[in-house]
Amino acid sequence: MIFASFYTVNSPYEISIKKLRKNLISYGFECFIQGIPAEKSWKETCGSRGDFIADIMDRYNDDVVWIDADAEILQNPKELFEVPKEADIAAFHRKDQILLGTSLFRNRPHVKAFLRKWSKKVPSSPKAISQMVFKDLLLSHPEIKIMNLPQRLCQVFDLPIEEEPVIIHKQFSRMKKADGNIKTLQDRKRVFLPVNLNGWAFDVRCNALHSFLSHAFDLSIIPMKEMAYNANKADLTYFCTYESIRHYGSKCKSVCASVAGLVVNNLKSSTEYFKNAKAIAVPNVEWFKQYNEMALRQKFFYIPNSVDLTLFKKKETNERPFTVGWVGNDLPAREHIKRVSTLRSVCKRLGIPLLEQNYLHKQIPHEDMPDFYNNIDLYVNVSTTEGSNNCLLEAAACEVPIAGTPVGNMPELAKKGAFLIKDDLSNLEETILSVMTMTEEERENIGRGMRLAMWNHYSWYYGAKRFKQMFDYCLEAK
Repeated sequence: MIFASFYTVNSPYEISIKKLRKNLISYGFECFIQGIPAEKSWKETCGSRGDFIADIMDRYNDDVVWIDADAEILQNPKELFEVPKEADIAAFHRKDQILLGTSLFRNRPHVKAFLRKWSKKVPSSPKAISQMVFKDLLLSHPEIKIMNLPQRLCQVFDLPIEEEPVIIHKQFSRMKKADGNIKTLQDRKRVFLPVNLNGWAFDVRCNALHSFLSHAFDLSIIPMKEMAYNANKADLTYFCTYESIRHYGSKCKSVCASVAGLVVNNLKSSTEYFKNAKAIAVPNVEWFKQYNEMALRQKFFYIPNSVDLTLFKKKETNERPFTVGWVGNDLPAREHIKRVSTLRSVCKRLGIPLLEQNYLHKQIPHEDMPDFYNNIDLYVNVSTTEGSNNCLLEAAACEVPIAGTPVGNMPELAKKGAFLIKDDLSNLEETILSVMTMTEEERENIGRGMRLAMWNHYSWYYGAKRFKQMFDYCLEAK
């Protein structure tokens, strides 16, 4: 079986195809990937797919799995090798659509004839989408036996996710110019992502943005101190926290920022920093609502923090006693907000181990954090204020039940299976005990549900889409 794809040279697909090729090689799959000249129109390129697949069958005398150039393989797609031999074609059906992003074609004469007819028909069709032509053509070819693939093998990143994706498609085809053709790499605008704490939350966010949005923007992560003499060299600068606008915003061509938290300022006083910004990202629903009620000139975007679900996931661990976890800044200046001493006291009284990772004096690399979450049974946050708590999302991604006070995203997470702790912490002990006394199966069911909630609302595929919308607005706004 040959995995095949093509991509438009000097387009965003050129960035994505490198990851796809690496994915395929890592699983030991044979693949054939070809660059298509940028001079060809998007419709011409899509229309040539049938001939391309048939040519590969002739060349290798084997079945072909077509996979779109913007796809990412998250798990071994072994189900493709289990498709019944009687099926000529296997693809995902959705309502009245056939999605061909991941599709299997058998090396058979009547299948090759069908593929070549498909390529001939696309240019003459008034419909621009080749898979619509494919669907219509199937109606006149009853000899073609088509089987439905599960959605997890052809998961479009912003369609509802009902089970763990195996292959995810990022839909770069939506990035078209006015003439209908895909944008070139030179069309990308330059965006600066300044950071000043390497390895901490903002650095992680900027690296994720660079990974997920380099196809759309020419992104550069730079030290915050370099903004003093580089600020005007980018079309847009994104600050992870709004406080930086006051120092560097006036020197930038265009600025947007996030409200990371309101530990120092309150909601109203934070707006004094927004002066030079075109847009502000707000991490939770309640603050988003309050900012919009102020009728400020900036446009606000609801963008909660996102989690890398390929890094944060469940692992097999050894048996242990029921353990609670907490991560954060436990320095004395933050105690009145984080209230971790209360959590420590409750766990000590109940005889429950509390596993901690603390800022500065007990800090580990971000990539090691999944091991921490996989060694706890409940993650607890007892803060008085939060913007969008990364640790709650990371724990949930690792299928760990989470509990927290009704701040930040917790009201939304509670609707998806998280446990709410009252502001005054009066039910903290009760909440911990209720989770502890659950059966392992009950906790596992809650954990699986929380991970699906992360896929549908807090994954970086969705977060990147929201940031792209904000960046596009800032670059287009007058």
